[in-house]
Amino acid sequence: MGFNPLPLPPYLSQNNENITSSSKKFDKKNNNDNIINNTEIRGVMKLQEIRKLLKKYKCIPGERFIYHSSNGTISYVPGDLKYPLGALALLHEIAHLKLGHKIYKYDLELLQMEEEAWKLTEKEAKKYEVPIDKDHIEFCLDTYRDWVNKRTTCPCCHTFGLQKSDHEFLCTECAAKWKVNQRKDREVRRMIIK
Repeated sequence: MGFNPLPLPPYLSQNNENITSSSKKFDKKNNNDNIINNTEIRGVMKLQEIRKLLKKYKCIPGERFIYHSSNGTISYVPGDLKYPLGALALLHEIAHLKLGHKIYKYDLELLQMEEEAWKLTEKEAKKYEVPIDKDHIEFCLDTYRDWVNKRTTCPCCHTFGLQKSDHEFLCTECAAKWKVNQRKDREVRRMIIK
């Protein structure tokens, strides 16, 4: 996932311990021993190919995979690159960069960018012979869908509202107005303003 900052899937939350950003295998809630998620990449995406990507794009080691659109850099978790989901996460952030994703005004624009980036990620994964975990991709997209839904749901009558600006919403049912918090990597908080 990319941008500055992005809503994170629950297993990427900074509140969880011993969880890295790329692999479900570290998710305490997921007992899935899926071979795609747990097996190191051997002969699939060679280390030299990963190094080429790291050099080709401005990649810097970090605590999670993020595309920083403000300066065109990509943070990555070095130890996770040996796993398919780590390689997939890197390819996903590179996809944001290749697609020229920068700023979005409305939440649905962000969701559209994520869908576009995952489509390109799947294409690139085939090129590098990285196994594609469709369940993981859907899970990541669902985190964005859930985030959009929480932000746009009226805190008064629970109707789906309209986004008026990047942080303000309006309910067409009860006319309530609310603001949402700016942090996209935290729990959504809505505050009624009218």
